[in-house]
Amino acid sequence: MRKWFVLHPYLFGLFPVLFLFAQNADQMPINDTVVPALAVLAFVLLTTLLLNLLLKNINKAGLIISVFLLVFFSYGHLVDLVRGLHFEFDQFDDTVNGVLLGGLSLMLVAVIFFTLRAAGSLPRLTRLLNIVAVMLVLLQVAAGGYAVAGRSSVALDRPEIAVTGDSPDKLPNIYYIVVDGYARHDILKEIFHYDNSEFLEHLRDKGFFVADSSYANYTQTMQTLASSLNMNFLHALGKFDKTTKDRLPLIKLFRDNVLFKTLRERGYTLVNFVSGFDMTELDDADITLNPAGSPSEFQGLLLLTTPLPYIMHGLKSPFDLHRDRVLKTLEKLPHITEAEPPYFVFAHIVSPHPPFLFDQEGNTHERSRRYDHGDGSHYIRDGGNTREYLVGYHNQVKVVTGLLQETIDGILENSADDPPVIILQADHGSGARLDWSSVRRTYIKERFSILNAFYLPGLDSLPVYPSITPVNTFRLILNAYFGTNYEKLPDESIYSPWYRPYIFQRVTEQLRGKEFPRDIRELIQNTERGW
Repeated sequence: MRKWFVLHPYLFGLFPVLFLFAQNADQMPINDTVVPALAVLAFVLLTTLLLNLLLKNINKAGLIISVFLLVFFSYGHLVDLVRGLHFEFDQFDDTVNGVLLGGLSLMLVAVIFFTLRAAGSLPRLTRLLNIVAVMLVLLQVAAGGYAVAGRSSVALDRPEIAVTGDSPDKLPNIYYIVVDGYARHDILKEIFHYDNSEFLEHLRDKGFFVADSSYANYTQTMQTLASSLNMNFLHALGKFDKTTKDRLPLIKLFRDNVLFKTLRERGYTLVNFVSGFDMTELDDADITLNPAGSPSEFQGLLLLTTPLPYIMHGLKSPFDLHRDRVLKTLEKLPHITEAEPPYFVFAHIVSPHPPFLFDQEGNTHERSRRYDHGDGSHYIRDGGNTREYLVGYHNQVKVVTGLLQETIDGILENSADDPPVIILQADHGSGARLDWSSVRRTYIKERFSILNAFYLPGLDSLPVYPSITPVNTFRLILNAYFGTNYEKLPDESIYSPWYRPYIFQRVTEQLRGKEFPRDIRELIQNTERGW
């Protein structure tokens, strides 16, 4: 039995999964690691059995597999290291990637050659590798465990649901379509030289109310969704640790929220579209739809540490997978056949937020950067520049706007006999002039100004108004359709630094009184020739 005691390939396979989780434990539940970990272990077991049959030496088979795994999962980190040395190259540049991949392949071939030529079965090396692998895994388990143990807890303080009337005999289907980072019409004109007034007029012609003075309550997606779905400000939902960056309390608030509880008590089925953004996935949705069949965000990040995105270029890169998800979700939204009415549809469309996927004609964007979701100053930190952001966002919002119009038209056409409630809402605005560490260096009007439109059939008078913010969305809609008596809350706007999401800095007065700053005007003038 001792000769089979070759642990290190399994541990070296688990190490990248645990390392990635430890680095992202503040915004990912631990169960995201289960599928990748099982996949890696299954691969190691299968290749170990095959190589042992071929080589008749379990120690040599384990050594080859361990080196392969270390090379395989080091590729993305090596690419980042080269970028950190200020070498500029396309993520899919054949020459640079060919050199990197060729060098690692030669190293792997050399290890295989010397392993096969080595005398004996290498038991001492196996023991040494077992010890090293155990130490590496234990370090990541400790780091991940420390992060998990240090997670903030929050006691939900749910507002009471006070029913003052009967629900309608026929409950309306409800669509909550969150378009990530879709800026308000005035910001689109001022900063991105894009005019979406034709789209807004089309919505009005279809019966939508467009809140053309709407602001977001928060600067971050999870803050907005946790607030809007619980119909309250975050500071009223619990006491948060201001020193932590742990977003698990926000995820908990998002998934276990007042709105879903209210609707389920009235017989609604919850339909969720997979967004590719792990924090906005709903584990307990009654129906989960994944039209693109794409991997989770965690799985995508793990793939980026490997050469697979380069090898698969021309087939399915992370950009392609994300683009497919956006396109197919918007295509599927008008055709909900999996649920019986009444149902509530939640679709988080991670666009026009970066990464930029489309050129100005709607074709695949020529990718010159590593795939990531960095916005604002993070976009600049990760190798982008402001002009690139301006052009990329302009193209993307243009394409997404056309797709949204088709989606809305499809929903209305397919439900003409039973008109649904539709909320088309951005979680926050764009981030060309967003600084994640400083509200003073942020153009807050850009970040807080959002698209916000409502289709509310069957009401004698509309409960919404031009300056409504997301926190009041479902308070007023539930009052109108279900007889609840929620009070309207103040339409406040609050900035938080990225790494301190529970530091709430109120900017309401500054936002509504702030003039168009000089540096923004100069920025637009200096990039005029780029449009």
